[in-house]
Amino acid sequence: MTGVIPARRRPALAPVLLLALIFTMPAAAPPVLAQSTPAAAPEAEKKPSNWKRTGELAGSLFLGNKPQTVLTTRLRASHADSTFEFGSDLRFTYGSASDEGERYVSQRSWFGSINADLWPHASQSPFLLATLESSLERRIDLRASGGAGHKLTFVDDGTSLANLSVALLAERSWLPTKENGREITSLARFSGRVRLRRRVGGRAVFNAETFFRPEAYHMTRFTLTNSASASFRMNELINLKASYLDNYDSRARDRGARSNYDGQVVLGIEADF
Repeated sequence: MTGVIPARRRPALAPVLLLALIFTMPAAAPPVLAQSTPAAAPEAEKKPSNWKRTGELAGSLFLGNKPQTVLTTRLRASHADSTFEFGSDLRFTYGSASDEGERYVSQRSWFGSINADLWPHASQSPFLLATLESSLERRIDLRASGGAGHKLTFVDDGTSLANLSVALLAERSWLPTKENGREITSLARFSGRVRLRRRVGGRAVFNAETFFRPEAYHMTRFTLTNSASASFRMNELINLKASYLDNYDSRARDRGARSNYDGQVVLGIEADF
């Protein structure tokens, strides 16, 4: 009996060719569906301004045998870059007191200054300085000065600051006399300033500053100003600030002032804008 041998079924070639095509495709060409749209570039960070502006308002009240009130205001502005810094400072103080029921003005003074520093962030920096002031308590009708100096910075790392400045100033003053007249004087002064600052914990800042300005030809005739402050940041704009300021003028009593010394402690707010 003769049988018929069935023909062998040939394997389908389509799956084999598909697998070969997949494994031989270049790795750098992923499937189109797997490609994604590139992510958008992150926005550039906002560059901090070179300008800095600060306003202060503070006061004090003392009760007792001689009640006293003091109000102080201050405005500061500065612009700084890597090669140049310009700054201005304006202060005004008004105080009143009572003596045996009689009220009188005990303080009325204002002070303005401008400065220009070259290479402000360097360890050594030359600068120009000009000031204008008036003071009832120190018997100064008007005093103008200007000159040049040099600043040495020992530490300035964002947390701590310590520098020393020395300058030579020309000064002209309009001063009242005890006989209710007016005296005009012109002289040269040396000026030395020490400035210290320390930041603590990101919110608290402590500052201390001392000015010593003797006459160039009479070193025993001088003015000395000490100031110290502690501020605490409440938010991005407002600081709570306590300040101490004292002035000593070795010739104030010669001009009819009650004392060569005057000082004050005030509490207030400081705003950056």
